[in-house]
Amino acid sequence: MMMLSKDFDISEILDLLSQASRGKDNIERGAVGHKGYSFVIRNVDNFREIYVPFSYQTYELVGDMHNEIKDRKEGKFILDNLYRYFEINALLIGSLKTILPSLKFWDAKESDILFEVVLIIKTPEGKIFPLIYYYDRYRMALGTCKVNLEIFNFDPRSLSQEERFDLAEVFENALKKVPLSDYKTIYPGHDEPWHIGVINGRPFFTSVF
Repeated sequence: MMMLSKDFDISEILDLLSQASRGKDNIERGAVGHKGYSFVIRNVDNFREIYVPFSYQTYELVGDMHNEIKDRKEGKFILDNLYRYFEINALLIGSLKTILPSLKFWDAKESDILFEVVLIIKTPEGKIFPLIYYYDRYRMALGTCKVNLEIFNFDPRSLSQEERFDLAEVFENALKKVPLSDYKTIYPGHDEPWHIGVINGRPFFTSVF
């Protein structure tokens, strides 16, 4: 049996997942659910058994790109409204900061990534697996990580593209239920750095220059 760190309490995580899937969120303990799905969110430092820094691969887009793709599919995309998509990212991070007040933002001068956290997910069918939720200079996304089947019962790489898209949608909606925390940081950006944050519940995304 794989040895786990003292911070990796799988019995607690399973209990939180079970409760959140039935509509009993526990934001203080990092658990939130939506439509029968449940998510437990943790700092990566507590999950070294399943996580290797920056080793993940993009699994599904979240935030700005996810919503742009959805709007294009539904014929709702407006080119002049691109700023709204970046505001979605700012708001999602504001909710994440409420769940994880200790969320670490990487220095934009030293890293291509702003943040990364571990998600433990339970589907309505009882599939339990981990993913990485991260935001780098190119995208906000879910990423794959090592899946130890002594701990989890499912490898998410077997989900279809449509199922992955739906999972990202449910995760966003679950996170949007969480109250916002104010924050301000610098996002590295693809071409230039940006100020991103939430102040008094209002998102902003502005150029550093």
